[in-house]
Amino acid sequence: QFEWTELVLVHLLLWGNAYLSHLFGGAGQLVGLIPLHPSAVEVKPVKTAEEERRFGPFRKYFTITMNDGSQRDYTPLEITHITALTTDGLVGLSPIRVCRQAIGTGLAGEEAAARTFGSGMMPAGLVTTEEDIDVEEARIIAQGLDAKLAGPRNAGKWAFVNRALKFTPWVMPASDLQFIESRVHQVEEISRIFGVPPHLLGQTEKQTSWGTGVTEQNRGLHRYTLMAWSSRIEQRLTRLLPNKQSCEYDYAGLLQGSAQEELDMLIRQVDAGILTVDEARRVRNLAPLPAAETVEVESDA
Repeated sequence: QFEWTELVLVHLLLWGNAYLSHLFGGAGQLVGLIPLHPSAVEVKPVKTAEEERRFGPFRKYFTITMNDGSQRDYTPLEITHITALTTDGLVGLSPIRVCRQAIGTGLAGEEAAARTFGSGMMPAGLVTTEEDIDVEEARIIAQGLDAKLAGPRNAGKWAFVNRALKFTPWVMPASDLQFIESRVHQVEEISRIFGVPPHLLGQTEKQTSWGTGVTEQNRGLHRYTLMAWSSRIEQRLTRLLPNKQSCEYDYAGLLQGSAQEELDMLIRQVDAGILTVDEARRVRNLAPLPAAETVEVESDA
């Protein structure tokens, strides 16, 4: 169950769409839902008279590319489609594609960091000499400098060159570019895109990320982020269930307090007659009391 939910959410978060193929039993009953990779599914609107004849009252159908390269068409009776935010009612928008500019900036920063550290923190620039040298000799000097100074293993080493060289950097130092701050901003950008509190991404420098601030942020994660995604799945799956049955995600584990708070709550619920002693023990993963020791809550009336 956990893996199924995780896979569906990954498809929604990365692709903006989750496609579930219906698995039917021998009597035609729905017995399961098999996730399909979004890259293998194409959603098409019903437009032509031939498509209306084939797909009846449905306004869209799904073309799925099989492992052997062949394609097959399916109706909404065979595929459950869960979308993220959509602008046309057919397919959801991928958060990755919508925010590709911000993510691209973060990737560019990662590449710049790798190159900066990989070259031993040596800035790029222009090297000139006070005397004329030919192209071959210049190439040899450049290769010698790279061999002695480039790379993290050579950081801090000295190089000797039998020429009078002048170095002119053509990029700003990393400190002037606020390099570290830009990399911290990458974490905040991902937090902003997906609605995840920064402290869950390892960003715990701000005071609001400690004490009660963490508790409130976790509650906000459930209310403003997780429910926005889980409600989509709940409502779609509820339509597949018989009447008076519904699908619902249980957030009790996410919202539970400390062990002492949970224990105090159980005691109050037992005292109020909401739970029996054995029901409260079951919540704490304890075995029921023997019959002779079971305490029944008596009403004051």
